[in-house]
Amino acid sequence: MYEECVTPDWNWDYMIYRIKPKFKEEEIKHKFKKGDTIVHNVLCNGTPLNKDNNFLVVEDINLSEEKYEVYNKGLDTFEFFDIETIDEEYVNIDDCLLYWEYYDDNYEAFTKTDLRYNKEDCIDYLRRTTSYLTPTPIYQLGARLPKDKK
Repeated sequence: MYEECVTPDWNWDYMIYRIKPKFKEEEIKHKFKKGDTIVHNVLCNGTPLNKDNNFLVVEDINLSEEKYEVYNKGLDTFEFFDIETIDEEYVNIDDCLLYWEYYDDNYEAFTKTDLRYNKEDCIDYLRRTTSYLTPTPIYQLGARLPKDKK
């Protein structure tokens, strides 16, 4: 419970204080949801990616502190980052344009896509091409951002 304090008498040795937030948690907008795998925008320039080192996984969203709790695969640690910073500098890996490998039942072999697709477009492409919908991204060939995300 909060009290309005006009002339504060602070006693930091004996009391614990917290500052009343200036916002409501519902008003905070965040770009990512729990479980999203994200990558830094700078790495989406065609540079080969390493699925174990270059990605962060959103584990929790703390709206009261405006922070994402993310799992850093490269360091094998959990870290906290400001929502605003992550939303500006990172992109969901499913939105990046990647080459994909899939099983082509016509050739009965694994095949690489000729073009880069994001995950959703790749699945749409595979629905028209083959009956197996099991695309696997090829991170070593790098990722690009779509023109609307640059």
